[in-house]
Amino acid sequence: MKPTKPAMNRMTALAVAVLLITLTQPAGPGGHPATAATIAANGTEVASAEIFTDNSVVVAGTRGTAIVVGKYDSHGRLVAGHDGRGGYGTGGFATIDSPGAGTAAAIAVENTGNGTSGAAAVAGTVDGDVLLARLTKEGQPDPAFNSTGYVRADLGGDDTAAGVAITPAGALLLLATSGDDIVLTKYTRRGRLDTAFGNHGKAVLNTGGKDTAAAFAQRPDGKLVVVGTSTDRTAVPALVLALFTPSGQLDKHFAGGTGYLRESGPQAPRSGPVVVLDDAQDAIVAGTRNGDFVATRYHPDGTRDTRFGTTGEATTHLDAPATATAVNVHGDSIYIAGTTTGSTTRAAVTRLTSRGRPSPHFGDNGTTTLGYHGTIAAVLPTTAGMPILSGSKDGAPALLRLTTTGTLDARYPR
Repeated sequence: MKPTKPAMNRMTALAVAVLLITLTQPAGPGGHPATAATIAANGTEVASAEIFTDNSVVVAGTRGTAIVVGKYDSHGRLVAGHDGRGGYGTGGFATIDSPGAGTAAAIAVENTGNGTSGAAAVAGTVDGDVLLARLTKEGQPDPAFNSTGYVRADLGGDDTAAGVAITPAGALLLLATSGDDIVLTKYTRRGRLDTAFGNHGKAVLNTGGKDTAAAFAQRPDGKLVVVGTSTDRTAVPALVLALFTPSGQLDKHFAGGTGYLRESGPQAPRSGPVVVLDDAQDAIVAGTRNGDFVATRYHPDGTRDTRFGTTGEATTHLDAPATATAVNVHGDSIYIAGTTTGSTTRAAVTRLTSRGRPSPHFGDNGTTTLGYHGTIAAVLPTTAGMPILSGSKDGAPALLRLTTTGTLDARYPR
């Protein structure tokens, strides 16, 4: 049993002195100089980002021991407001100020339906517990969610948050690792544990090894596609892909009746994985293997799409060892983003067609590398199909936008 922890302090907004600057750096061979919207370095490491239908972006990161959420408008400018009014949170940022060490994990957004941005949900970890918070569209704690705007929960083991989603009804879903298990839990719109979900509010998956949650995606029918890894005595991670019903039960129509599949050996990515759903509700799982970007597509029943890429897998070899950290889709295009490690760290983006082939109209044979020496946490296609990369550089959040052909968009920020 974990020791009892003190109650969390009231969620507050963080006043941050903000400066919008432009970074221009020389690129490595075959790359492009990087232009990014950032704030002045304030020790923030971005873990996740999401995009609204109005193309504004929210980022979730860790600053010191606090979980920070910031918002940028569609032009890449921090929504800081003027004279303390009209901004997101305070000065463009809000934080969750916990008494312990908080670490951001994921963020999800809720669109209003009229083309404007709405609420956001944030998942994180605080001293071995999971944290789930809901912010209003103004970046303030949502008082309708548990009266404080957040909940903190002990899932029973040493807990680490991995993902968050907002249901159409406004409930929050949290993905985490607890001990050796992958765990899903659900809270109502009011911030109460939904005891009808799973077993008294918690759905647990263990495939026989040390299972670790990585990411999940919510289908329109309410089913949840969960991806993670599992390590057994061989110490080689296997890919875990599971499907849960809206009520938190393993879907027995998935993966031959087990509700999950476990792929080891040469088929499993060695790092990652991340997951996104395409328009057909196929799951695109991306990761890294032997320094290459790897993507696999699974049908809704858990079978591999053998027509995708080469025998069901698309591999992108870059000019230096790479690590994939983000995946997303826009129409028929699949974007995989991450970093390469050679003489210097660079950002890399691959665009695949819906058949898992390199897009001939993007970068150099479907891939572009950038002279940006930071991390990549998310790739977020705009409504026009222009991918925005979100990450951190030199202790500051950073955003970069590419054109539809894979070049850096010099108009961002503006």
